[in-house]
Amino acid sequence: MKTTTSSLHIKYVIILILTSSIAAIFQNVLASSVYTPRADTFPGFQLNTCHLTIPLTGPQGFTADPANTVCDTLQVYTVQATFPPPGTRWPVNDLTGSLNSLTVNTPFAALCRLLSAYKSGNHANVASQYLPQYQAGILEELTDPVTANLFDSLISGIDSMEILMGWNVYSGFLAEVRLYSDSDTSNSAYFFETENGNWYAAPLYDSLPMNANIQGYLKFHTPHEMLSTDDLDGDGAGNLQDNCPCTANPEQLDSDNDGRGNACDNCPGKPNVNQEDTDEDGTGNACDNCPYDANPAQTDSDMDMIGDSCDNCPQIANYNQRDTDNDGFGDVCDDDIDGDGISNSNDPDIDGDGILNNDDACPWIYDPDQTDTDGDNIGDFCDNCPHIINVDQTDSDNDGIGDSCDQDRDGDGILNAFDNCPDTHNPDQADTDCDGTGDVCE
Repeated sequence: MKTTTSSLHIKYVIILILTSSIAAIFQNVLASSVYTPRADTFPGFQLNTCHLTIPLTGPQGFTADPANTVCDTLQVYTVQATFPPPGTRWPVNDLTGSLNSLTVNTPFAALCRLLSAYKSGNHANVASQYLPQYQAGILEELTDPVTANLFDSLISGIDSMEILMGWNVYSGFLAEVRLYSDSDTSNSAYFFETENGNWYAAPLYDSLPMNANIQGYLKFHTPHEMLSTDDLDGDGAGNLQDNCPCTANPEQLDSDNDGRGNACDNCPGKPNVNQEDTDEDGTGNACDNCPYDANPAQTDSDMDMIGDSCDNCPQIANYNQRDTDNDGFGDVCDDDIDGDGISNSNDPDIDGDGILNNDDACPWIYDPDQTDTDGDNIGDFCDNCPHIINVDQTDSDNDGIGDSCDQDRDGDGILNAFDNCPDTHNPDQADTDCDGTGDVCE
């Protein structure tokens, strides 16, 4: 625990504790840290382990979702906490909320004393409700007119509070509280710690997601509306261990070992931990044939592995998507490749590289250097096997790699050297008579 604090921290603490825009104070709750409150006129506040699940949707951020329709956005926490049942309220009033607040040491009594100090308008009284090591610094800050005016305006009119939820965190206790004034209501969090057996308010220094999520949720819903189950999808795998916490998958199959189960993986065949899906079409970028253009059906009419939605020539295979004149039409289906206004059929230099078609090693591809590594009179730019002579340019599986240098000529996923039918697509390699030749080419 810090024993000193800078004036900047004190300003931050005062403003932070009193406003509804307070940030979250922690991510990982120490569920093993148990606090048992003494008797008080507040509710019993017996703490139980709860699995809180907060759906995050929409511009306001928080929507109850018992049907799990947006379940993949849920934030799941395991905490020791308590919150009121439906129809129950836990008011805090310095006069009636805790009649023995001056003698009973509980965090709720401390909260009641803090409310009384707010209403008194006495800065020294307010400072005295914080841990002793912070009191002098807080009082010093409140001698600054700017800080004092801001502080006074924030607490002005607060006449009661209501505890929405309380839970253990770190070495103390956190209460989510709604502040009531004549003109407004707002939510805030108050953190309490003990010193010499007494409970005091304590500054909040951390700024992490959990409390921000809970606080934001409680702006629009009551605490009991939170989902509180440790197995949202009911598949027997707890939320914190489930690789698809919102989709039932008891077998927990994860083919690509990326930590996301197949049942909820937008690309189950390729690792993609962040599940990036730029075009939001339900297929992750890692296996989307048009990652930046929505194409939910993944249609690829020419089977060139580029989806129709982003293929500049969707009916004719063109793996390189070459578009010499940048007119949006791939060269293989553009009737004026170089965009000079002369149709290919009448253009003596189709690709516009300055070399006439009859002398051009690649008449359809801009290639002024005319490099031809294998000397087969087909330039490297248009040779589907530039290092091995293959005048016929045969490409059986239409993958852009000529058969002469394609290690899987039939494109069935089995390398030629191990394929029992290297020139016929047969991924199952069925060989009924076990003679080493696949059935489809026997």
